[in-house]
Amino acid sequence: MIRPEIVRAVRRWAEPILAVGGTLIALWIVGGSNLRWGWLSIILGLVVLTSGALWTREAIRRVRFSAGAAGGAGRVFVEEHRLLYIGALGNVQIELSEITRVDIALSQPNGQSWVSLMLHTPGAAPAVIPLNAEGQDALIDALCTLPGFKFDALNAAIADQRKRGRFAPLVTFWRRS
Repeated sequence: MIRPEIVRAVRRWAEPILAVGGTLIALWIVGGSNLRWGWLSIILGLVVLTSGALWTREAIRRVRFSAGAAGGAGRVFVEEHRLLYIGALGNVQIELSEITRVDIALSQPNGQSWVSLMLHTPGAAPAVIPLNAEGQDALIDALCTLPGFKFDALNAAIADQRKRGRFAPLVTFWRRS
């Protein structure tokens, strides 16, 4: 009954919608329903509004980062500074402290944009983890603990890669100094 592309869009944007809705409901509960904003309601309202704005910003960043729904090749697990990627071509286990370089690779099979991160460690072949793998949120949260790793800069670099098109070169995004 509902068009599949609308269902996909709503699922993709569910967290930002929930963040805005939750913030509006919390503001209404704090004092917006009767329009009597006392000093306590104003303070609580500012706290709720700030928290909701930060939550919404983070939710939108995550939606922009993920190129669509998860369900790609494999699953990513993060536990105690260790990444485990289980994929069709094999399993990879990497300690976060051993990562020396992160590259962004883009491929476009069948007209779809697939972005992968290549994680380099000393003495091993780079681990290629697609960003549409399940658990990619935990992967990004773990990578953000690396010194100098910036989430917004990663978003911008991925968007730049997608603009370059099918034959975009491999880009080194982060290197341990």
